[in-house]
Amino acid sequence: MALVVGMAAREIRTATGSVTRYADERQLMVYGKDVMTGLPKEVRLTREEIREVLRPDYGRLVDLAVVVLEGTPPELAGDVLRDGLLLTGPHPWGAAQMLGESLQLPVRSAGSSDPVLDGARAFHEPPPKAAQ
Repeated sequence: MALVVGMAAREIRTATGSVTRYADERQLMVYGKDVMTGLPKEVRLTREEIREVLRPDYGRLVDLAVVVLEGTPPELAGDVLRDGLLLTGPHPWGAAQMLGESLQLPVRSAGSSDPVLDGARAFHEPPPKAAQ
């Protein structure tokens, strides 16, 4: 068993991780630390293995979004239904699609790894018009 931490884990999650299937399901090599020996170790990961690790966190994210939306005032809920949600910050490929399907709302990805910049840009740029 190997432990992959810090920047390597973040890069795996955002650059090659996904919460939905890729057309290209190739394996990737990552470097970590063997938890038994403490020595550096090279590990081959499949995208399915990465998805298995990410699924519980994104399942909790969906559950929390439902709780927040249930407590949302009606006038704001109308805005969310019309304009959708903006997913900011670093996230794996397919996260916006998965959240949109789970919540049955339009969800778009800001496409940046900087959540502050994403939020500022979201206030400056209007959301795309929903299909009528």
